[in-house]
Amino acid sequence: MLLEALSEHFGVSKGKIRILKGLKSREKTVMIED
Repeated sequence: MLLEALSEHFGVSKGKIRILKGLKSREKTVMIED
């Protein structure tokens, strides 16, 4: 059960990190375009 909880927690964390990376990459591209 602990492994399942950890996998779910890390799965959510990775999802959030991916979203943050996507936003950061968009901000970088906008800055480069500017």
